Amino acid sequence: CDLAYLPHDRRSKCNRGYSFVNFLHHRTCEEAMEILAGRQFPGKTSAKVTQCSIATVQGSEALRDLNKDRQHHLVELLM
Repeated sequence: CDLAYLPHDRRSKCNRGYSFVNFLHHRTCEEAMEILAGRQFPGKTSAKVTQCSIATVQGSEALRDLNKDRQHHLVELLM
């Protein structure tokens, strides 16, 4: 991936419960979705499970453009 975006709430200092990951290859995206879909993370008291879907906005540039006027931070991952 070339971008991961995990917004957080500054008041609660917790994440907002969703994220975006931009995969460079379709197959890598499919594999990640297979692994993550329906997963509960250990050590959490929440009964929530992950849901994966394909975003309507595709590509890191499009996501940057969408959020350029917002105060969210985009985290670049170099892999």
